[in-house]
Amino acid sequence: MIYVLAAIFGLVLSVQSFLSEITAGNISHMKNGRQPNAGAAIFPLIPFVPLIFVGIAWVLRTFIPSYASWILLAVFLLLCLFWIASFAKLRAELHRTEAATNHSNDRFS
Repeated sequence: MIYVLAAIFGLVLSVQSFLSEITAGNISHMKNGRQPNAGAAIFPLIPFVPLIFVGIAWVLRTFIPSYASWILLAVFLLLCLFWIASFAKLRAELHRTEAATNHSNDRFS
């Protein structure tokens, strides 16, 4: 069961990373005067992040079997909290960049 949870946690973190990459790409696009339609490649993350989580689960289950699930859950929650804070900053920067871009476009119209 811990390995299934580890794979799911890895997939969730991959999607979170994908969303952050798209948002950062849109910020970069707008700063360079382009439309905010950035994309990102999700393929490299999908096989590797879940495999890393499954590997961590295996190590935890081998050396600390009674607390392995709890430690894996704690690591996942900490990474999610870090992502939430990071993504909130990215979204704020995206909105500031979007407002600045719209404001400068309005001035020259």
